[in-house]
Amino acid sequence: MLFRSVSQSISSEVENFPGYPDGVTGPEMMVQLQAQAQRFGTDVRDGWVTKVDFSGPVHKVWVNDTKEIHAQTVIISTGASAKYLGLPSEQHYLQMGGGVSACAVCDGFFYRNQEVVIVGAGDSACEEAHYLSKLCKKVTMLVRSDKFRASRIMEERVRKTENIDILMNHDTVEVVTYVSAHRNLLW
Repeated sequence: MLFRSVSQSISSEVENFPGYPDGVTGPEMMVQLQAQAQRFGTDVRDGWVTKVDFSGPVHKVWVNDTKEIHAQTVIISTGASAKYLGLPSEQHYLQMGGGVSACAVCDGFFYRNQEVVIVGAGDSACEEAHYLSKLCKKVTMLVRSDKFRASRIMEERVRKTENIDILMNHDTVEVVTYVSAHRNLLW
């Protein structure tokens, strides 16, 4: 039985999964993985797992609080969750509903042709920066240390992208907005 992954299904590009030498988009990969699983008899269902019982040899999983499913093996894949900086100014903009985002694919169009800042140095930050570089005038990456945590291919991709600036050894201490007739920048 397979329940779909939301986070992977919206990823713009997956570069580090075996079998895709040229990379693949998240949605394309999910369709292919589902087709392969179904070819071997996997039962694909949509729903929310709301309860589990692993106390016996047969595991029990409840879907949408109603459907009980029994299985010998259950794989738990909780997906990704946003990591925020914990700054009061960041929380202010999150509560306002604009200016701070944890999903470039979800919110990138709001910042089309603007200058944006990404905080981070891992694969997710690099993927978000690369995605935004196709929408935004300029993307600045603030990296807290002197090196990336991302895979080599993701680091190389952002370094080669002309409208991505990388600032190493930079901590974010506050998020502020600068508004003029020409731009709305968040730092």
